[in-house]
This record gives sequence, structure tokens and C-alpha cells, in this order.
Amino acid sequence: MHSFLDSVLPTQGVYCAVSIKGGKVKQSFHGTVADVETAAQTADLSQADACFALASFNDSAQGRTVANAAYLRSFFLDIDVGANKPYATQADAAIALKKFVQATGLPLPTLVNSGGGLHVCSPIVTGK
Repeated sequence: MHSFLDSVLPTQGVYCAVSIKGGKVKQSFHGTVADVETAAQTADLSQADACFALASFNDSAQGRTVANAAYLRSFFLDIDVGANKPYATQADAAIALKKFVQATGLPLPTLVNSGGGLHVCSPIVTGK
């Protein structure tokens, strides 16, 4: 997991890990990618959903907001599927994503089954 996080998270800033359990969302801020990984593992052990912000932030006091976002290193999408959504199934979404990746030359993304679609993440910058 650490190499994945290293490839998608910025190289500087304050990082945010999120755990979701029983409808309660808890976020925590960390100074290193290794600490984000530890927070995710702790959430997983407590049977919570573990997530992380793809941006890094200026400081933890201002929270996980757009105004506080400092750096991004990845291109990411959430592709919703189902009734009244852009794609009927995850397979339909994956076909459209494949065409998009081929047309744009985007590096092959990592896909996560988000339950209601696909979460797509592709590292596109090697710097900050």
C-alpha cells in the first residue's frame, strides 16, 4: 500500500486520512505518507472504511477543504453507475474509461470498486 500512496500523494504538505463506520466520518491529519498508511490500517482493523484525500493541505487546523488544499499529484474520477446515472453498470463505465485513457494517453489508472461505481486514480506528475 505504501508504494501506491507514494505514487498518488503529493510529496509535501499535510495529509488527511478518513475512516467511516456506522455513518460516522472521522478525519485525521498526518505529516507523512507512512502515518496515513498506519491510520488506514487502524481503520481497517476496526472494520471501518478507510479512505484518504488525494490532495495534501496547508495545515490541519483549516480542515479538508478546497481552500486549504496545497498540492495534487493525481488525476482522479468517481464514475457513478446505476439507475439514473451516466452508466448502467461498472462494466459500461470501465469500457468508457478505457476509451478515455486510450484517447488521452493517461497512464493506466488504479481502479477501486466503490460500491456505486468506480473510483479512478492515476499518478500524472512525478514532482510535488
